[in-house]
Amino acid sequence: MMQKIINNPESGVPEIFEEFYNSSGGTLTHGMVVVEDLATTAKSPYRYCTTTTSAVNQAVAGVVFDPSGNGVLNGARGLIMRRGYHPAVTVDSSDSSISIGAVLVTHTVAGEVGDTTAAVTAGALVGYAAEALTAADTVIAVRVDVK
Repeated sequence: MMQKIINNPESGVPEIFEEFYNSSGGTLTHGMVVVEDLATTAKSPYRYCTTTTSAVNQAVAGVVFDPSGNGVLNGARGLIMRRGYHPAVTVDSSDSSISIGAVLVTHTVAGEVGDTTAAVTAGALVGYAAEALTAADTVIAVRVDVK
């Protein structure tokens, strides 16, 4: 798959994007966290991604980047952010507060991130909260850092 590295003129930080194909069975929207669909990708030269309901999943692929708001339909090609500043990542809807700098991982609700105080194993890190979450928020800015 093609990887695109763009130097963000606002932050001066390189942002890394990668193409993927949606194998989730539904539409993926801007800010949803996805994991690699290992069963499908193993049989293909392309990277397939889906959502997960496993907390701290080690197959994190990135965060869907679709500012157009159209979403990535099932089977369609889209773009994920692997590194950089993402302004609207979907967060744990049951969480009432996340601090700036909190470590974010996959959550038990598909497409959402949650914070953790546990040690994060390789491949499970989504990124770090770039802003604090209040009870009214459903998305927050995240410094995405998927390895």
